[in-house]
Amino acid sequence: MVSLNDWQEKLTVDNANASWLAHELAGIKGVIIDPKVVETNIIRFSFEPKVLKDLKTDYFGVGDRFKAENILINVSIKNDGLRAVAHRDVDKSDFEKLVKTVKAFTKN
Repeated sequence: MVSLNDWQEKLTVDNANASWLAHELAGIKGVIIDPKVVETNIIRFSFEPKVLKDLKTDYFGVGDRFKAENILINVSIKNDGLRAVAHRDVDKSDFEKLVKTVKAFTKN
């Protein structure tokens, strides 16, 4: 019921957080994302092949590494990228943690 009362305000914040995350990820060497295509609260990104090679894993393994850091992220069914979703249970500090973790993965 709460979401029916404030959904528009929350979605606006979620979309802003998603845009912020997309721009932050775009600034990390080894991350593939076009922030201009992020129009909602869904962020899709991938890594350059060298990053996965250095991590000695695929996206499912990367998803497990995020989970070990208490970051829940979705791995595409095709194992070719990642998806993060901004929603009322995720705030900007959570995305800051995600960015920090991605930087660690890419050694930025």
